[in-house]
Amino acid sequence: MRSGSRRALLRPLRGPLFPLRALCHLVLKQYKEAVKDCTEALRLDGKNVKAFYRRAQAYKALKVKRFWPEAPTGLQPVVPVLAPPEHG
Repeated sequence: MRSGSRRALLRPLRGPLFPLRALCHLVLKQYKEAVKDCTEALRLDGKNVKAFYRRAQAYKALKVKRFWPEAPTGLQPVVPVLAPPEHG
């Protein structure tokens, strides 16, 4: 198998792997690495809820204050997923 075709086969797997590796970084308290992996996951899939959540956890652990003012807009894609269902 040529490296180009191997790369094409592996490309769809990259997105889900970054949040998983970020979780490992969080457990190991490697917060900067977790932020990098989550940011890369979000670059590949801007609606990856796990990447948003884990990046927020890493920012919180790093006590990054600059993140919190943008949190309402930075977490907007997550809100519909986390919101409880409406009863009507």
